[in-house]
Amino acid sequence: MKVGRLGFILETITFTDLLAKVGVSCKDSRIVRGISDDSREVEQDMLFVAIKATAMKKEHILEALTKGAVVLCEKQPFADANIYEAASLKQKLILLLDTLYGRYEACQCIAVSGTNGKTSVASYIAQLLYMQKARVMVIGTGFVKGETIFFETSNTTPGLIALAKYFDIARRKQITHIVMEVSSHAIAQERIARIRFDAVVFTNITADHLDYHITKTHYRFTKFKLANYLKKSGVIIYNADYEYMLPLVHMQSHRCVSYGLGAAHIPIEHVVLSESNIRFSLQGYKIRAHLLGLMNVYNVAAALTFMRINDVEYERLQEDVEKLRAVKGRLEVVYQGEFQVWIDYAHTAAALKEVLSFAKQVAKGRVISIVGCGGNRDVKKRPIMAEIAAKYSDVAIYTSDNPRFERVCDILKDMHAERFLNACVFEHRYYAIKHAVKIAQNSDIIVITGKGSEAFTSIYGKQYPCNDATWVKKLLDQGGETWK
Repeated sequence: MKVGRLGFILETITFTDLLAKVGVSCKDSRIVRGISDDSREVEQDMLFVAIKATAMKKEHILEALTKGAVVLCEKQPFADANIYEAASLKQKLILLLDTLYGRYEACQCIAVSGTNGKTSVASYIAQLLYMQKARVMVIGTGFVKGETIFFETSNTTPGLIALAKYFDIARRKQITHIVMEVSSHAIAQERIARIRFDAVVFTNITADHLDYHITKTHYRFTKFKLANYLKKSGVIIYNADYEYMLPLVHMQSHRCVSYGLGAAHIPIEHVVLSESNIRFSLQGYKIRAHLLGLMNVYNVAAALTFMRINDVEYERLQEDVEKLRAVKGRLEVVYQGEFQVWIDYAHTAAALKEVLSFAKQVAKGRVISIVGCGGNRDVKKRPIMAEIAAKYSDVAIYTSDNPRFERVCDILKDMHAERFLNACVFEHRYYAIKHAVKIAQNSDIIVITGKGSEAFTSIYGKQYPCNDATWVKKLLDQGGETWK
C-alpha cells in the first residue's frame, strides 16, 4: 500500500494496469501514487491528466514530467517515453478515478443548488443531520469539512478529481451523509459526473454568472440539469414561490416536494421577522430559529423539508432548529451595541435587495450599506446593485469587492454613484467600513455586503488580506463607534 498526497491511502495498482483500463499500452510497473490535472500538485509517481486547456501547455507537461509523473493527454505535444495518448480523455478520466479510488455509495448524498442560499441550506441540513447522530461531510464554498476533516478549496464545487479524493476520504471515515453545494459551473463542466444524489435541493434561481452563461435561460436550464444526476429513487426539493421552477418539475419523473409561502406541499405560514430571530409555521408546527431575515425562513424551510422526507418528526425538529447556528458571513451579526453591524455575502441584485429591505424593515434607526461589485464579472448588474443600495439604504457607500483584473475606479464608474444623493464612494474597502462606523448613530444598522467571510481580495492575480469582520472588530476596538 502507498500513501498518496493529503494522506489518501491508495491500492497498489501499477501504471500498466491503470492505463490498460482505458486501452493504453504502458510497460511502466511503478505503483501509482495518485492522479492530478494540476501540474503544481503533481508529485513523483503520479498520473498527470492533461485535460484542461491550460494543462495542455507545454510548460505544464514539462513540469509534471520533471517531477516524475506519467502524463496522459489526447494528443502528444512532443515525444517523451512518459507521455501517453488517449482519445475522449474526459470520459476515460471517470474510469481511471473509479479504478484508483472506487465509488462510495454507502452514504446518502445531498446536492444543494441555487443562486442564493446554497451555503446556508447546506449548513442547516448538515447541522440537523449531525443532531441526529449522523456522520456528515460538507463540501461547500471554500472548504470541505467533517468531524475530523478539513480542507480548503478554491471553488464552490471542486473538480472531478478532487471530488473523487474527498469521497474516498468519506468512505474511509465511514461518513453517512455528504452535503454538497453544486454551482452552475460545476454542472456545465460535468465536475459531478461520478456522483448520483439521493436528493437535490433548489433554493432559487435568479440572474448570476451571466458573464459565463450569457443568458438567464441558459443559466436556469444549466441548473435544472442537476436533476440528471439523481438516483432513480432520488427526490427534488424546490421553492414553489418561483414560477420558473415549474418547467423543472414538469420535466421530471422523480418525486418532487415543494416548500413556499404560496401553494406548496409544505406551506410556510405565520412568518414573523425580528432583529433577533425568525418564527413561522410548517404544517401546523411552530418553528423558531435564532437567525435573521426572510431568506433564512426559506433556507430553514428547505432544510426541514429534507429532514421530513427522511422521516424525522417535527417535534424533534422544533428543538433542533433552535440550536441552528448562522453561517459566517451569511447575514451574520458581528457587532451589537449602540448600533449593529451585519455581514452578508449578497453579491447578486436579488440577494442585495432581500437583505437591505429586511434591514430597512427592522431598523429602528438608519440603514447604512456598503456595496461593491466584482471585477471581470457581469457588468450589467453593477448599476442595478447601486440602485438597490440607494433605494433601500439611508446611506449607500460604494467600494471595492474583488477587483481581479479591473481597476476599482472603472468598476465604481459603472455603478454610477453620482445618481444618488445618499451615496458616497471609497475605493479602498477598509476606509468604506471605517466611514460607516464613524457615522453610525444609535439604533443604526450597518450592512456590509459582497464578500461574506472571505479572508482575501484578488487584485491583478495576487491575494491580499481583506476580511470585513476583522476590520470591524479592529475599528470598534479602537473606539470607532464614538468617532464624531
